[in-house]
Amino acid sequence: MAVLTRPVSVRFTEDMAQRVAALAATARRSAGDIVREGMERQIEQLEWEYRVAEQARAIRSGRVVARPLDDLVAELNFTEAEIAAAPADDDMVSG
Repeated sequence: MAVLTRPVSVRFTEDMAQRVAALAATARRSAGDIVREGMERQIEQLEWEYRVAEQARAIRSGRVVARPLDDLVAELNFTEAEIAAAPADDDMVSG
């Protein structure tokens, strides 16, 4: 288990604070443990979402040029079977 070294202060709505407190009581754990576990479970998803949003901003601003998928498929000579076997973005995010 990793050593916990860096505290973080978080402000919750009253509803969220009550939910965390209730879950902590039910689980017989601290509120901090509940919040940390929630973040550990969701951090990969959040990282992916922010990466996608940044990529979209880069494309919209012209910093990155998007190419049509059909052009890439033709250029790389992918077969229909290879395309069908490729994982989707959703498959790359644990959840």
